Amino acid sequence: MSSSTEPYLLFQPNKPEIDTATLFRIKREAGGLRVQNDNVNCLYAEALTPEVFQQAYNFLNKYLFFDFSPVILDGKPYALSRADQARLEQQVITHSIYFYVVNGNATRMKLRPGGITVLSPVDEVIWLLDGAFGADTPVSLALGAQILRQTVPQFHSTVEWKRLYYAK
Repeated sequence: MSSSTEPYLLFQPNKPEIDTATLFRIKREAGGLRVQNDNVNCLYAEALTPEVFQQAYNFLNKYLFFDFSPVILDGKPYALSRADQARLEQQVITHSIYFYVVNGNATRMKLRPGGITVLSPVDEVIWLLDGAFGADTPVSLALGAQILRQTVPQFHSTVEWKRLYYAK
């Protein structure tokens, strides 16, 4: 879980709105609201409507403050592809909305600055970087730190902890 004190979270009220109906296939089905594209496949509870999903998605998107600028190592630039950037953002936002829905807050999400909960994107960042640049390489560690606006030692420590946690 992350609060609005994380360095990758900053309320940006002027960030452009996204039309979720063009980004995702959104449809009602037995059991809830299905939101799906190549990056995401979530089945939300019945209480979530396409209108609330649209509002929540755009609100949480205004908080994401990832730094996707390239990292220069040994004179060579490294960055996530645009497709991986979009995947990361979509997964973090839709999974955070899922957290609200599962905890019974779908119809009363308080969409105002401050005090929000966004699920930590660390696992998704590690997974994307492992696939693109290898596990725990200087490039993946530097790029992960850049994306999450941390120092390399902070991010490296988090990665080590995550790897120990999942090895259990």
